[in-house]
Amino acid sequence: MSTTLIRNGHLLTMDPTHGEIARADVLIDGTRISQIGVDLDTTAVDTVIDAADHLVAPGFVDAHRHMWQTQLRGRMANATLVDYAAHIRGVYSACYEPEDVYIGILTGYLDALNAGTTTLIDHCHIMNSAAHTDAAIRAFRDSGAGGVFCYGLFPNPERGKPDDAAASSHHRSVCGTTPAEFGPRIFAPRTPSVCGGAWH
Repeated sequence: MSTTLIRNGHLLTMDPTHGEIARADVLIDGTRISQIGVDLDTTAVDTVIDAADHLVAPGFVDAHRHMWQTQLRGRMANATLVDYAAHIRGVYSACYEPEDVYIGILTGYLDALNAGTTTLIDHCHIMNSAAHTDAAIRAFRDSGAGGVFCYGLFPNPERGKPDDAAASSHHRSVCGTTPAEFGPRIFAPRTPSVCGGAWH
């Protein structure tokens, strides 16, 4: 098991017992913090990170995110909730293939980790097929982040069945075709069956 020492950082423990320590060392054994203090011994440490003039704090927690939508960031900056439901949930979701789900979720987690958020609750409602679900869970596992995967239950529109003419027109601008032009390929939401923590 490798050891890492973060040294000389301004430590914000978020623990009333320890409080803030102005020039602290944090020893990590594998994935667990084993010791905090000042001027800890570095002789048996594999990696030393100099955190002088930096804050050291626990990772942030994000309690509500839709990771599959990472590629769509900024698309709805000036939109209403109704716009979001109509376009993101009503159009874009029908365009997503399992690979799109994997890329969106993985890059979303990596982006969060890069910004200091280490634990996320992903409200994932892109379960257009079993393959979409598997891609979502695989991306969560591959990211290395901590968190909770929340299986989304509300259905997305099926390809070939747009909700209205406006959605069909918008679908063309997003996917290059109208939903009806996708042909007979149909995606339907998968109903979850969870028994004893196992996916079936």
